[in-house]
Amino acid sequence: MGYLSFRPAWPRGSYIRSYQGRCRATNRTTRYGTNTRSPIKVISLVRGVSYFCQVRAKSAAGYGPWSIGRKLAR
Repeated sequence: MGYLSFRPAWPRGSYIRSYQGRCRATNRTTRYGTNTRSPIKVISLVRGVSYFCQVRAKSAAGYGPWSIGRKLAR
């Protein structure tokens, strides 16, 4: 399990309803988590594996773009 902390996005004309996070690693299943604020809990991450994690906001208009991302070492 890992936690993705982030600064809230600035709404661009629509209220932000939630945030989605994802963590990806080579030859591993991409893991997702959602929350209405920081942090986002992502479960089933494997110890000893380096993940690349990103966050995006969701509003009434849909999902925004993924963040630049950071490496997370478990």
